[in-house]
Amino acid sequence: AFLAQASEGAPGGGPAAGPAAALARNLATDLVRTFPELGALLAPASDLYRACADVLTAYAAYRPDLRYVQGMTFICAVVCLSVAPAPAAFQVLANVLHRPLLRNLYTLGPATVARVYALHDALLRRHLPALHARFHAAGVPPDSYLLDWFLTVFSRALPLDVA
Repeated sequence: AFLAQASEGAPGGGPAAGPAAALARNLATDLVRTFPELGALLAPASDLYRACADVLTAYAAYRPDLRYVQGMTFICAVVCLSVAPAPAAFQVLANVLHRPLLRNLYTLGPATVARVYALHDALLRRHLPALHARFHAAGVPPDSYLLDWFLTVFSRALPLDVA
């Protein structure tokens, strides 16, 4: 019901069949890979899976400029584990994803991403010089970890009970 209400305002009464089918396929692929430690809790027939799929589908209709971006499933799963019902989870997710840094990273504008990497590198060099030197010596640039951390709001990098 929530999903139907969210897509009522879309042109033609709902999203086009092509993009909607592609979104459903992407979500089906990504949701089963999200927090594999949850097992049956996030299995395709579970309430959590359905809630995440509904919330992300509604978000894609709400923000057609962003739609769905891989990594949102991690944030959505944490939100849906903590907030119910789905309309409330949608509101929390929309507020989190509305933050300028996330919004800009999800659009993957190269200039924004490059600035974020440069800022992170400068801050790491200034505040944690030994760690910066180790990363540099090992050939670990910020683009090998930082985008994943930010796009999932650290929910993939941290233990689930901390995220």
